[in-house]
Amino acid sequence: MTMQGPKQNWFRRLFSVESPDPYQARLAWLFNISLLSSLLFFLLAAGLFSWITASLELGAAWALMMLFFSIGMALTLLAFWLNKRGHYAIASQSYITFLNLIILLSVLLIGGTKAPTWPFFIWGLVMISIFISYRLPLYLVGVLVALWGLLAMGEHVGVYQPLVTVSADHYAEVGSLFAIVAMVLSVPFVANNLRYTQQAVQDLRGMRGALETAKDTLEEQVALQTAEARQRAKIFRAVADLGRITASILELQPLLKTAVDLIAQRFDYYRVNIFLLDEDAQWAVLQASSLLETETERAHELRLRVGREGIVGYVASSGVSYVGADVAQETRYRPFDTASPTRSEVAIPLELRGKVIGVLDVEQTEPGAFDQENVALLQALADSLAVAIENAMRFKQLQRTLKRLLRYEEQEVLKVWREMLLKREGRLGYLYDRVRVEPLPEHTDARLGGPADVTEITTWQREDGMHLLIAPVEFRGRPVGRFTFEADLPWSNEKLEVVGAVVEQLNLALENARLLEETRRRALLEETTGAVTANIRAEVEIEAILERALTDLGQALGAERGVVRLALVQQQEEAL
Repeated sequence: MTMQGPKQNWFRRLFSVESPDPYQARLAWLFNISLLSSLLFFLLAAGLFSWITASLELGAAWALMMLFFSIGMALTLLAFWLNKRGHYAIASQSYITFLNLIILLSVLLIGGTKAPTWPFFIWGLVMISIFISYRLPLYLVGVLVALWGLLAMGEHVGVYQPLVTVSADHYAEVGSLFAIVAMVLSVPFVANNLRYTQQAVQDLRGMRGALETAKDTLEEQVALQTAEARQRAKIFRAVADLGRITASILELQPLLKTAVDLIAQRFDYYRVNIFLLDEDAQWAVLQASSLLETETERAHELRLRVGREGIVGYVASSGVSYVGADVAQETRYRPFDTASPTRSEVAIPLELRGKVIGVLDVEQTEPGAFDQENVALLQALADSLAVAIENAMRFKQLQRTLKRLLRYEEQEVLKVWREMLLKREGRLGYLYDRVRVEPLPEHTDARLGGPADVTEITTWQREDGMHLLIAPVEFRGRPVGRFTFEADLPWSNEKLEVVGAVVEQLNLALENARLLEETRRRALLEETTGAVTANIRAEVEIEAILERALTDLGQALGAERGVVRLALVQQQEEAL
């Protein structure tokens, strides 16, 4: 990334550095500016130093200083070349390190504590603070102070002597010169650095504003997503609750009433209605509504013709959801009453395998209350509700089928009982008189008095003071007979319990005996049929077969007389 500036002139193109990191590109730009300042410093210092020392006898000092300036300019150009090629880190760290080492070497060789190059350390420390670490110069200042003290102590005791000594007069002239040059050349660098510092501050402020804006936007997005997540969770809970509750309700009307109340309460809808189509699919009949607790009586009064009346009739005919944003502008809208506060309505078809069986209708008191999210929610609820309605309808149909089967089975069993009793001249009874049990004589009242219709164990007192105990004999709730006992004293509860237990087991025993008798009868029938068939098959002549069949069947049936006859049937020949 090229360092951005107000205008890309030759100066900026010369000192700018390509880098993908804008911050590093800016530092590389500043480092090139500092290298330019260093180069100008070395050139100007070399010229001024030669001019000032021309009248002084500083041959060795002059030569060393020129070597110092030459090495500095060479390092500066090398660092600039490396930095332009994108090696900012290597160039800056190497150049600053070697620059400070050269300054240190010049101090040790020329003048020692009186060396005119001591002010150069200011430039090196400034570059270290900008391009390496802002804390490191604090430690280096202490190191330089300690170095100056060691050199001073070494000069005082005679342990250390610089290669070239500088007098106080020379030090004042040359040192002042170097200090002035360093200060003059540092002004543009510092000004440029301040300008870019201000630009960085402005950028930071802009970034801060952008971050605050992004933070506010992010908070709004998080709040929106949180609200959406809560709404979705609410939808999932409502669908799950509706599925769980409706799955436990198998009767249609309680199911529909529970569904409309649950949807209205969970989502704060003004009115929730469920319409179901009649058998001919000509009318949509209101089956449940959440508005009133006693809506059942009114529910069957509201009928909308499919395809002609109301939004519900249109949806029932088309099978497509319909949203009425403002019912005052909807020609299809059909209100419950003229005082209805409904302003918006949505109708969702209840479908099973592509067939519309009803409509889920929801109303609100505000216009435009239903968006796509509400429609999607109601569609999910309608799908779940349609399955529950189908299960309830199937359960109701299964109950009707089961009742028909039970009635059929009961009628068949009662028919068998009647046939069995007809074989016994229509009645079967016995009489007990404390001594023996004998068949009940004909034309004898088996009830011994008491009420005619008894459905449970009952006690009764006759006019003559005798106490009766009547226990009905039932088969699947149908009375087929009764026990009647009489005694002088009232019947105790213990005796009633005994009679109840025995009669309950008696019902089972009678049914088992009837089944056994039926089984024996069928076995005897099959045995007789097998014997007659075997005798017939034993004969080979037609006359003998007919005689044997007539004889055996007559004996088996107990007939007085029997006749069998074979004759040809006259057939009219068809004309050729």
